[in-house]
Amino acid sequence: MTADQILPERASQLCMACGLCCNGALHDAAALLPQEAALALGLGMKVTQSEKGVQFELPCHLLKDRCCTVYADRPSPCRNYRCRLLQSLDAGERSLEQCLDKVSNAQSLLGDLVDILPKGMTIPEARASVAFRPVEDDAGRIGKAKIKLRAFALSVYLEKYFRNDYENSFLQSTSINENNGSSL
Repeated sequence: MTADQILPERASQLCMACGLCCNGALHDAAALLPQEAALALGLGMKVTQSEKGVQFELPCHLLKDRCCTVYADRPSPCRNYRCRLLQSLDAGERSLEQCLDKVSNAQSLLGDLVDILPKGMTIPEARASVAFRPVEDDAGRIGKAKIKLRAFALSVYLEKYFRNDYENSFLQSTSINENNGSSL
């Protein structure tokens, strides 16, 4: 196996163990090129129009067991996005084993958060509820406080190892830009 074959194989292993860019943990949406809207709709993605353009909402329903079920036909933001951890693997700054350990830690923090979310609530919905909705009763305040604490722990970890410098923090709405993988 050549070096050119090893790098994509390692990147593929990392991405298939992760899925954080697709499950809503890193972003709320992914920006599409205008010509990709029909493809995304045909794939059953929830396509919306925002002030930033055409996008599809995350989490992506095409992600199964941390793998894309339409990998060969995925839209450009999915093809182009490279998180900080993947870039560090590509640059030789971290080994695959070190990166997989970071993914495992992130998945654990995400699981801790998901465990206390109301049934059916997505990570982007949790982010919005924590950031913007007042809670009137004590039980709601305690639940919201737990969500905030776990969301913050996940956020700090994602900021350090996964989010690129140009991307917004966990508690802000983010989307993947189709041109260079940057957040809008």
